[in-house]
Amino acid sequence: MNKHLAQKIKNQILKTLGFASEQHIIEELFLRAILDSFDRIEIETVLEEAIRDALVRDLQVENTYTKDYLADNFFFLSFEHWENVSETERSRSDMVLFTTGLAFVIECKVLRFADAKYIEEGIKRFVEMKYSKTSNFAGMLGFIVKGKPESIIKNLKKKIKQFHLLPESEHLLEETILNYSLSFQSKHIRENQTPIHIYHLFLDLRENP
Repeated sequence: MNKHLAQKIKNQILKTLGFASEQHIIEELFLRAILDSFDRIEIETVLEEAIRDALVRDLQVENTYTKDYLADNFFFLSFEHWENVSETERSRSDMVLFTTGLAFVIECKVLRFADAKYIEEGIKRFVEMKYSKTSNFAGMLGFIVKGKPESIIKNLKKKIKQFHLLPESEHLLEETILNYSLSFQSKHIRENQTPIHIYHLFLDLRENP
């Protein structure tokens, strides 16, 4: 399918669902749905895949924002999603919500502190275009199982500030997502010099907060 046709189909889907743009559906449907699931899922494990799978199941079965759209195939939800990076390389992301011409890739990380892997095995993959090479938006989910969430987020922001941040976008680090306190945003310059806007959401899964 050529890019022009894919764009036309995407725009028609967005219009049919009542969304003005790709950013609008990401913020008002996908991210709102994830936050809604955060309030409902119960987790008794610190394993990243198990937490992600519980979230995926809720989005598919329980979540009033997404379950009908998914059931009617307006868009799709895939986990452990493979995509081609080049002719010789493939990459696997944790989750992706997608339809024709639109893919919102999400990478998940279990956190006990401001772990460098959040950048090295997360944000870096977007900057290096291992993930979302044709998309302008992406997501990071941090599953906090130990430590103080506010401290972890504060220290992650310090590290992210030094990692290919788009000039004059530092203010996004202080912007929450849908007024959810454990969240922020960032915008980075990728290897091909195009920007990518990343939404960061954190779920407090500590056994004894």
